Amino acid sequence: MSYEASGAFTLEHEKWLAGPEEVREWMQVPQQFEGHVVCTNGHVLLVVNGKGAQKTCPAGIYSEFSKYVREALCEDRVFRDLELPRPPKPQDCWVCNGSGLLHNKCDECSGDGFVEFENSFNLYEFHCKSCAGAGRGAPTKDQCKNCHGRGKQFDFNQNELLSGVKLQWKYLSLLYGQPGIRVAFLDMKDTGAMVFRQEVRGNRVASGILVGMRRD
Repeated sequence: MSYEASGAFTLEHEKWLAGPEEVREWMQVPQQFEGHVVCTNGHVLLVVNGKGAQKTCPAGIYSEFSKYVREALCEDRVFRDLELPRPPKPQDCWVCNGSGLLHNKCDECSGDGFVEFENSFNLYEFHCKSCAGAGRGAPTKDQCKNCHGRGKQFDFNQNELLSGVKLQWKYLSLLYGQPGIRVAFLDMKDTGAMVFRQEVRGNRVASGILVGMRRD
């Protein structure tokens, strides 16, 4: 990364950033904020002490962005140790089909997953037999950014209800098994959120927020 971060934190920054498919490009890179480095994809947010990151958050949403950062850094709440059950079994990543690598487009269907056949009367579409309708060709050497090379990901419906906040395992897995994680919960409109901090020898080295799913 292009910045210097302090503290013995163990959370991986890249996993908290948005992927290349995100139209808000500023979420694809760490942001500088008042002596902190902030990574977010709009659903989760990680804050560590550091310098050298970019400041590309658009002025129009900077106020909302800074509100969440300050919520993550707020000390005026009671934190407790994070207790999670064993995670559910993740599914094969839908982008790389479980390989952990990016794929070229299928040569037969140009990545569409189907081929067309036309006669004088009709236009027909068939699943591409070369790629079994997946649209993927041969794998490249580049790591899949959707699953970060793991080949597995948690489905949208795999979630956990913690203190009234429904949280996706896709994001809880970022904290599962990490040392020194303590949490508190916020009652936000429609969703709620879990604020966390990572402590090493009693000192905070990272903070963040996981925004919950909409309540039924």
